[in-house]
Amino acid sequence: MLIERRAAHPLLPVRIFRNRVRAGGYLALTLAMASMFAMFYFLTLFVQQILGYSPLRTGIAFLPFALGIVVTATVAGRAMTRIQPRIIAGIGTLLAAFSMAMFSRLSVDDSPAASALAATGGTTVGGNVSYWGQVFPYLIFMAVGMGMVLAGLTPASLHRLAPQDTGVGSGSGLFNAAQQLGGSVGLAVLSSVSLHFAGQRTEQVIGPITTALPGDPEAVGRALLQATFTEGVTHAFLVGSILLLLASLIVWTNNDERNCAEESASER
Repeated sequence: MLIERRAAHPLLPVRIFRNRVRAGGYLALTLAMASMFAMFYFLTLFVQQILGYSPLRTGIAFLPFALGIVVTATVAGRAMTRIQPRIIAGIGTLLAAFSMAMFSRLSVDDSPAASALAATGGTTVGGNVSYWGQVFPYLIFMAVGMGMVLAGLTPASLHRLAPQDTGVGSGSGLFNAAQQLGGSVGLAVLSSVSLHFAGQRTEQVIGPITTALPGDPEAVGRALLQATFTEGVTHAFLVGSILLLLASLIVWTNNDERNCAEESASER
C-alpha cells in the first residue's frame, strides 16, 4: 500500500477508499461473501456426511440456490430504478443472516451410542433432518438474500468513482477482489471455529465411543465424525450469521453524504 501511494500509476489507487459509501460497500461485500462461501462448504459436507446424500444428489439439492440467486439478482437490479440500492442490500443481508442463524439450529442425535450405531451400520445420524423442512427453505432465503446483496452493492463500488478509476473499482477490479478475499478468509476463519468446537465435542465423546467400538479404529473414526461434525458446523453457521449482521449494519449506516464535494475533488 505504501508503494502504491508513491507510484505514478498505481494498480490500486488509495483514493478509491476515501469515499465512505464505496469503502463501506467493499467491506460489507467482503463480510457477506465470507459467510456465503463458508455456507456452501459446510452445508455441502453436512448434507453428504450427516444426511447421507451422494455427491450427485447433493448437487441437485443445491440447484435451487443457484437458480434463486440468479433470478433474485435480476429482479433486484431492475427494482433499483424505484428502490435505493442500500435498502435492497440491507434487506438482503438480513435475510441471509436469518438463513445462517437457522442453519445453526440444525440438530441431530449425535450421542455416542447413536454415532457408534451409525458407524457400524453404515448409516448416518442425520435421519431426523428433513431437507425440505429444515434445509431447503433457508437455502432459498440465502439465495434471495445474496442475490439482493450482490445487486444492491454493485452501485456502491462505482459511487462517485472518477472515470480513470472505473476499471479498478468496478466488477472486474475491487468488487471481484472483495468477493474472493471474503470467501477465502471467511472459510479459513469459520473452519477454525468449526474445528475448535468439534475438538471440544471430541473430548466429550471419544471415551464412550472407544468403549463401544473396541478394537475397530476405522469404526471409531466414522463414529467420531458423526458425533462431532454437527457441533462444529452449527457454530460456524452462527458466526457466519454474525458476520452478515455486521455487513447489514455497515450497509444501513453507510449513507453519509457529507464532504462529498471534498471527496470528489480529492479523487480528481
